[in-house]
Amino acid sequence: LVTRETGKDGGYPIHCLSTDLTQPTNQAGIASCDLFNQELKQTAQQRLLMDIQNYVLETLGEHNVTEIFKPAVHVGAKQELKQYQRLQKNDGVPALDRIQWDNMNGQFSQEGLMRLSPDGEITVPHDGIYFVFSQVNFETQLGQIVHFTQYLYKTTASYPRPVMLAKSVVTPCVSVNSSVQLYSSHQGALFRLEKGDRLSLYVLNISAVRFPQEATYFGAFMIN
Repeated sequence: LVTRETGKDGGYPIHCLSTDLTQPTNQAGIASCDLFNQELKQTAQQRLLMDIQNYVLETLGEHNVTEIFKPAVHVGAKQELKQYQRLQKNDGVPALDRIQWDNMNGQFSQEGLMRLSPDGEITVPHDGIYFVFSQVNFETQLGQIVHFTQYLYKTTASYPRPVMLAKSVVTPCVSVNSSVQLYSSHQGALFRLEKGDRLSLYVLNISAVRFPQEATYFGAFMIN
């Protein structure tokens, strides 16, 4: 007995990963799976390039080759099939979604040993004081009341749970002159960080986020 389940695993159309010739197909379904497989291949290629890049940076760091450059990184939002990973909370607060960043294309800029981890986190290469900044652009429909929040989290090797460093909250002001309302949420501050710390940006209501790289971005640079 052959069965075919059409389902989703975290937002992915898993039925596209296999072909059941006993089931009828339609052009719309074929096109959807072609797009999925194309994006899956592109994501795999980007992950391979990221692994190579991070390996090179780690090797240079071991030999102090890039010590003359102050660490800095700027990344724009990634455009991919699955944009986020959830941070589950156990105190009744809705789950947050982590924005993924593109370190291969568009607005990406990097100096020193500052790099992006495979999980989409900025990795701190040296102890010091860093300025960390972010902007998230989002939109709401007319009559939709949304309290948009972005959270900056730090993860350390010595403490497994993410620690919140900062957050920014925006409550849209409704305008009757447009059916779509556009807003930006900004935050930036100085933090003393240690080598190996990882920084990530989470949002509440990710469905409202717009992902053009010039509008939604994340970065950090060493001050001292």
